[in-house]
Amino acid sequence: IGGERRKFQTVKVPWRRDGEIIGVIGVSRDLTERLEAEAELSESRRQLSTLIDNLPGIVYRCAPMLPWPFIFMSEGATSLTGHSAGDFMEGRIAWADMVHPDDLDDLSRIITASIEERQPFSKTYGIITRSGETRWVMERGQCIYDASGTPAFLEGIIDDVTLQKHSEERLRWSAQHDPMTMLPNRRLFHERLDEALKRSGGNGRKVGLMLLDVDHLKEVNDTLGHDAGDALLQNVAQRLGTSARPNDTVARNGGDEFGIILPGLESERDLLMLIEPILARLKEPFAYGGHVIHCRASIGASLWPDHADGADDLVKQADIALYTAKASGRGKVMIFEPAMRMEARKRAQMRSSAREAID
Repeated sequence: IGGERRKFQTVKVPWRRDGEIIGVIGVSRDLTERLEAEAELSESRRQLSTLIDNLPGIVYRCAPMLPWPFIFMSEGATSLTGHSAGDFMEGRIAWADMVHPDDLDDLSRIITASIEERQPFSKTYGIITRSGETRWVMERGQCIYDASGTPAFLEGIIDDVTLQKHSEERLRWSAQHDPMTMLPNRRLFHERLDEALKRSGGNGRKVGLMLLDVDHLKEVNDTLGHDAGDALLQNVAQRLGTSARPNDTVARNGGDEFGIILPGLESERDLLMLIEPILARLKEPFAYGGHVIHCRASIGASLWPDHADGADDLVKQADIALYTAKASGRGKVMIFEPAMRMEARKRAQMRSSAREAID
C-alpha cells in the first residue's frame, strides 16, 4: 500500500493428497516493526558503547568484594592505566593491584561501608600505572542488589584527576610557603611547631626553637638596592637549609626574621651545639653585583618544655631572647632565661613611661 517496503517471515509446507503434492500451505507474519525495533536497539547499543568507550576515564561494572574483578570495563582503561580493558576483564590484573598501597585499605573500608549502608560512594586516591607512574583518580560508584537484597555488583565511573590534584597541591604549597626563599611561611611554621611538640610529648624528647633576625638588612637595601637585599635573604635561607638537619623545619616568618624548629633534643647543650655551626655558616660573606656583602644575624632560642608549656609561649620566650641578643650588640646568640622576661617588661614599662612624659 502506497509503495511501502515491508518485511515478512513466511513458513511453507507442501500440501499432499494421496501422496502427491497438490499445493503449498503457508503462514506469513509481518516482522517489519519488530526488525526495525531490533535495529534501533542495536544502533542504540552501538552508540552507547561508542560513547562509553570515548568518555575520559573508565566506566565499569565489577564484583562487590576485593579484588573487585571486572564484569565490564570501558576502553578508557588503556589511556589511564596502561592496561587494556581485556586485561582486567580476563583476570590478568585486578583493580586492587592498581590502587596505591597507601590508599587500598581506606578505599576498601569506604566501599564496604557504602554496601552495608546502601549509599553511593566517592573517593579520591592514587593508582600506579603500568609504567610505574602515580596518578590520582576519583571513583564514584554504588552497589546494585539482586531481588533478594544480596549485593550483586558495583558500577560506577573512575576519572583521572591528576592535573586537578597537582593544581590543588601547588595552591596549597603557595599558601604555606614564602615565594622569595621557597621556605615554609609563618603559617606552616606554627603548624609544624604544634606537630613537633605533640610528637615530642610522647617520646620524652625536647624541642628547640630558634628565631633569627638578619642584621643590617635595611642598610643593604638602602646602599645596594632591594635586589641585593633579596639576594641576602635568599642566601640566608639557603645557608640555613643546608645547615639544618633533615628533620628540622626552617621557615621565613616575614621580613628579615627566620625560624628553625629543632626536635629530638636532650638538653640545652644540644641546642647550643646546633646553633653554633649555623651562626658560623651565616657569617661567611658572599659576592653580589661586584660587592661583598657581610651576612650577620642575631639569634634568640628557647627550649620546650624547659622554658614554656606550649607553642605560643615557646615563641614568646625565643622572641624575648632574640630581643636581648639584638640589644646586646647584634650578631649574638641568646638562650632564654627567666630574668630576660623581667628585663623585657622593665624596658617596655620605661618606654611607656617615656611616651607618657613626652605627651
